[in-house]
Amino acid sequence: MEYIIKSDSYRLLKNKINMLLNGIEKDNIIYYDLTFDNIKEILEECNYNSLFNDKKGIVVYNSNIFGTKYEYKEDLNLLDKYLDNPNPLTILIFIADSISVKKRSVKLIKDKGNLIELNMPKEREISSSIKKYLTENKYKIDNIALSKLITNSNNNYDFILNEIDKLFIVKKDNIITLDDINKYTVDRIKENIFDFVDSIIKKDNRKIKLQLSKFIYNKEEVAILFSNVATQYRLMYSIKYLLEDNMKENDIASYLEVHPYRIKLAIENGYNYTKKELKDKILYIGSLDEKIKSGTIDKYVALKMFLVNL
Repeated sequence: MEYIIKSDSYRLLKNKINMLLNGIEKDNIIYYDLTFDNIKEILEECNYNSLFNDKKGIVVYNSNIFGTKYEYKEDLNLLDKYLDNPNPLTILIFIADSISVKKRSVKLIKDKGNLIELNMPKEREISSSIKKYLTENKYKIDNIALSKLITNSNNNYDFILNEIDKLFIVKKDNIITLDDINKYTVDRIKENIFDFVDSIIKKDNRKIKLQLSKFIYNKEEVAILFSNVATQYRLMYSIKYLLEDNMKENDIASYLEVHPYRIKLAIENGYNYTKKELKDKILYIGSLDEKIKSGTIDKYVALKMFLVNL
């Protein structure tokens, strides 16, 4: 049997793969990645039977051959031939981010009802989905604690489940409270955004590229990021004026009512900026934020525009 699965949730994907491969021995499950492996070798493995004719599972990640960007004619021709006469003892699962239903291979798999799309629960569905997961594991959570957990995880279904799994390990009873959330779980908004803001202020392009992908994948809130970055720019802008008046660091900290260590960091980071540059960036963030709120621009497009102009 052959499947193509598209999913934006690691947990849903993992559960589906486990379900499809249920009953197959662990040693008979093979994992490939089309970024590195080629389809010919994978299909040869699909056709190979063991001495005992055991069932086999093959999972192929990053199956870009089904996307719309490139044709992948040779690869798809090989796959089409296999799909015309597949090995009944092999379960072949492709994991794809992009799928073109015009491609023959996709049509053949879709006609069998094995083209699967798994989406994370929408925000309004997350609460009930999490409660169901807890009930299945014989746990309870009050609404305040659940709301805090969802907020800390930025409404990311996978993150929430990961945090709950941690709580299953540390909790001695079966009731999860707000204290448990504060004590054992991670506030991902603060953690992720703090690091990203720091990279932006320092103009560390290498880290910015790495964190941007993670930021978008985690569906973090751009407005929160912009607010934090703008706050840092305003601080550096104010400090530059006060330094020009020959004010000392400790005096600046007292005047602005900011911790001296933050003043020290802002002075160091401020060497990379002129006052005009800081003013322009603050205004630019404001204009982008306004466009996001008015719906004239996608928030992640706005973020990329901002980062390009660092």
